[in-house]
Amino acid sequence: MLTVYSKNNCPNCVKLKNQLKSWGVTYEEVNIEQDMDARNFVVDQGHRMVPVLYNGSENIRTNDLTKQKLQQIIAGF
Repeated sequence: MLTVYSKNNCPNCVKLKNQLKSWGVTYEEVNIEQDMDARNFVVDQGHRMVPVLYNGSENIRTNDLTKQKLQQIIAGF
């Protein structure tokens, strides 16, 4: 399951979520402003900005993400 860590009023978060939706990809959204455990997880993993995308415990880089790359990651290739 994909998880998008986001926060309120984050244009890059909205962009990523819209991109995933347009690709027909389901994901869970966790708002780090509302969930302090999630915020601590994101910070502990070394992230300083959102959105942060995870496939289980694997961080997925979003700066050059394509539908094909995401499908390969999800499929385990």
